[in-house]
Amino acid sequence: MNSDLLLSPSLVSFEDFSELMETVDESIQIHRKAIAKYEDKLGVLLRGSGESKQGINFDRESQMPNLDNGNGGEIQQQKVDKKRRASSADQSDLGWLVLETEETSVKVATGSVTSTTGKQVEALFKIIESLKAKLASLERVRKLISDLPAQGFKPNQSIVVMFRDGIPRQIIPSNEAARAYKKFRYSEQFDAQILA
Repeated sequence: MNSDLLLSPSLVSFEDFSELMETVDESIQIHRKAIAKYEDKLGVLLRGSGESKQGINFDRESQMPNLDNGNGGEIQQQKVDKKRRASSADQSDLGWLVLETEETSVKVATGSVTSTTGKQVEALFKIIESLKAKLASLERVRKLISDLPAQGFKPNQSIVVMFRDGIPRQIIPSNEAARAYKKFRYSEQFDAQILA
């Protein structure tokens, strides 16, 4: 794969539409493999965390163990109330150490192994969702590009493509066919035979 595609945005030259299609097809395959890899990793983490929490039912709203010990849930309600009061702080930063500069910030997970595993599961869900959305965009763009020759674009003309986040966003065709440059070159020196 072209290393320029790792930059965003980037401008990449192609000899013709078929070379662009090969690049998009390769990107689609890479995304499919990555999604499968992350889904497998997520499955392993979820199965592993399911074994450690066996026997405890978790309340979906509060993510706290729902243990009924005769108090009718009073203790559970108190814990939920405390948690809601703590939510006045930015919930997205709970359990994270935030390292910031003027331009950017980095979050580092803190807490127990269970807590960091939960954060890893959450990150995997976000990654998979993002990759699936990007894969759908790539497949739609591939369909649009494959229809360009039917709309009057020469399939053998060289093109320059602007990529953003690995997806072709602008296609700029040239006026000349790329293969024509290779076939016809002007030569300053040539041999001519004299006819007798």
